[in-house]
Amino acid sequence: MRSVNPIFGLGHTLNRGAGAYATWMTGASKSVRLGETNASNLGLILLTIANIVLYVVAAVLHLGVSIPLGFATLDVPEPIPPAVAVEAIIAVGLATSVVGMFRGHNSQRLTRAAYIVALIGTVFGLTIALVRGLRGLDIWIHLVMLAGLAGGFVLLRKQQLRGTTSGERSARGIR
Repeated sequence: MRSVNPIFGLGHTLNRGAGAYATWMTGASKSVRLGETNASNLGLILLTIANIVLYVVAAVLHLGVSIPLGFATLDVPEPIPPAVAVEAIIAVGLATSVVGMFRGHNSQRLTRAAYIVALIGTVFGLTIALVRGLRGLDIWIHLVMLAGLAGGFVLLRKQQLRGTTSGERSARGIR
């Protein structure tokens, strides 16, 4: 059964037979068992999505918007428009890496690049926050960002050691 899937694009075929295979047409027909590649990436995908949410929340806060949580309100003392731009760019880069993980084409390289850019931007933002004498949520949010990025780097390294990323598996001809 051939269909056009808005997430995976043209040429995505889903065969719902015994073993449930998903086939992506890349010149020669290649089959990948559903869940095989995605299971190895699931932790990284979920962590990256959490990081995206964190960067979007930080961007909203740096716009000057307060976020009421019921028991507390998240807000920063003053809007910081350059921080909004950097955090939005980082969120888009991480979102692109999640799409790449689903597509499987050089996903580890793309994800690693997104995490490196996020790390550089986060360390730069933390440095500026410390130099400006900002305290409280501004510092804590950067520390949480760094922890999320550290977790992502650990999962990327584990994937690299296992060699289970979809790009590496296809390059080796493993299904």
